[in-house]
Amino acid sequence: MLNKKISIISGIGPKYEEYLNNIGIKTIRDLFYYMPYDYEDRRFPTSLSEVKTNNKNLIKIKITKEPRIIRTRGNLTILTTEGRDDSGKIEIKWFNQNFIKNKIINNKTYYLFGTIKRDKGKLNITNPEFSSQLGDKLGVIYPKYSLTKGLTNNFIKKIVNKVFDSYFNELDDLFPKETLNRYNLISRKEAVKNIHYPDDFEKLKKSIRYIEIEKLILMQIAFQKRKNIIKSNKSKTINLNKNIKKIIEKLPFELTQYQKKVFKEITEDMNKGTSMNRLLQGDVGSGKTIIAFLTLINVSFQGYQGALMVPTEVLAKQHFNKFKKMFGYLDIKVEVLYSSLKDKKKKEIFSKIKTGEISIIIGTHSLIQKEINFKNLAYIITDEQHRFGVEQRASLVNKGEHPHNLVMSATPIPRTLAMIIYNDLDISTIDKNPPGRKKVKTYIINNENKGKLYKFLKTKIYRGEQAYIVSPIIEDSDKLENISSAQKIFNNFLKGNFKKEDVCLLHGKMSTDESEKIINSFSEGKCKILISTTVIEVGVDIQNATIMIIINAERFGLAQLHQLRGRVGRGEKQSYCFLVSDSDKEKSIKRLNILERTTNGFEISKEDLKLRGPGEFLGTKQSGIPEEFLNFDMENIDISKKIKDIIMKNININDKKYDKILKEAVDIYKDRIKIS
Repeated sequence: MLNKKISIISGIGPKYEEYLNNIGIKTIRDLFYYMPYDYEDRRFPTSLSEVKTNNKNLIKIKITKEPRIIRTRGNLTILTTEGRDDSGKIEIKWFNQNFIKNKIINNKTYYLFGTIKRDKGKLNITNPEFSSQLGDKLGVIYPKYSLTKGLTNNFIKKIVNKVFDSYFNELDDLFPKETLNRYNLISRKEAVKNIHYPDDFEKLKKSIRYIEIEKLILMQIAFQKRKNIIKSNKSKTINLNKNIKKIIEKLPFELTQYQKKVFKEITEDMNKGTSMNRLLQGDVGSGKTIIAFLTLINVSFQGYQGALMVPTEVLAKQHFNKFKKMFGYLDIKVEVLYSSLKDKKKKEIFSKIKTGEISIIIGTHSLIQKEINFKNLAYIITDEQHRFGVEQRASLVNKGEHPHNLVMSATPIPRTLAMIIYNDLDISTIDKNPPGRKKVKTYIINNENKGKLYKFLKTKIYRGEQAYIVSPIIEDSDKLENISSAQKIFNNFLKGNFKKEDVCLLHGKMSTDESEKIINSFSEGKCKILISTTVIEVGVDIQNATIMIIINAERFGLAQLHQLRGRVGRGEKQSYCFLVSDSDKEKSIKRLNILERTTNGFEISKEDLKLRGPGEFLGTKQSGIPEEFLNFDMENIDISKKIKDIIMKNININDKKYDKILKEAVDIYKDRIKIS
């Protein structure tokens, strides 16, 4: 019954079904598990003398003035009245809600909830919720749900009430009582009920803990099942070609011991005759790309095809050019494919992929087009895998007969967490960067130091070095005050002491031709300062660029800041990263201090984990849930893994009491991870 479509609930027709589907609610189960993003404490009335101004308060007052309607010139109506309690009075207004006039009666007592402000010594409240008694909306901890066009919080609450009335008894516990008791978990029913109808915040914390642990367990079970399926698939046996050793010896640098280790893990895995499904994680600049190239070359030597899928055209072209430069002497046909290629060239590439003439294809998501048919695809690499959806990755895998699969990530995460997120993957890690690279010196810059920074920038530019300046937004926005857009920074630099040709602007709204022209200009050293948005986060590799300035750095995630910093420090010169921020929030400064302190991606990841909790890494954190509600730490991750291991052990010996857990895991994840 939990998998029934929500259209069986009265009041949900095709229109509302579509609205709900847009926020991920498709089944009865989805509705039970649709967690509010916030909770308002509306339980206890506050006297007017003790209200917190500029905050939401619940007050109990007596109406002391006959409500009246005022009409403004702009055809706006204001319903105004006044209320009192023993400690003071408050002015009350509702805009464009004339119908309330008949519901508010003079000399009667009401509960009001809303933001209270003080203006010229007088308290006022605008558009408050009100009721003559406490009950459904007031006098409770009130859940607030993420919404989309066509939906209101009241509507979600209404259908949640209906689903609880009709289907709550269908929610059986998934885990045995002894498991719940051992790990101090409340029951499933209690947790789901508390999520939508919390009595107190302590119970709410326990409920969120249960929901998150259950979600982790089900995800791990599904991914474990997927791993078992993949491991049972027969794939091409790829031996290590004897010529690979000579190619490695010809490289202009020596592979590190960590690169050699992961190369061995990958090639041995591909020699087993079953599908490899492996994650290669390593820090920015750790040398993952050369491992990708060498393993692709090895596959092509066996007469099979390999594909490397990357998130941007810039990166696709860069990888292609780098491959040609390093391995152009080899008799291997390599091509690059991206959406803005001319149709004639695309058709030529499609034809050569089909006949097998192209051994290695490097491209963007263009590789998953229906028109592309491989002759004998045996190996797929997805670079920056977090930027592709599961469906996109699966589409490429389906173009071969159980091809070997390598996903690469430059967003390193602690191994314990990686084993859960990538439960279906074997993990290879490049722990250290190649020797000889100088660490990028990182500094936090506040308003007082901006002048010194730009003097430093000018000095470096006049000495022939280059710089990136990154902004979180393209153009100025009224909604985002105090944020310098890329366009504004660009205009300011043109007004300053820089020549027009020295400064260039790059952002995601530009055409491919425009972008390519700008990147080429920067690459050739004609443009000295590249002002950009995060489009340069991956794929721009200019050794002469030694300065990275990130404006409003507090608005970026730590992993993103680390990636951006990785654009410099790629040559022999000392490089610098400046995190410009005027934020006075303690948490923001703490985060930026981590980057100032270390350039190690794994260390940054660990610190980020402490600050943010694993929810954001796992994609399970509900946006907006206040931090104090989250009791989701590494201990809970560890618990989820222990419970998963017990369950899988019993499933493998056909213990029927775990059948419903397996069924639920498959039902939830079958589309997302292609469990057959």
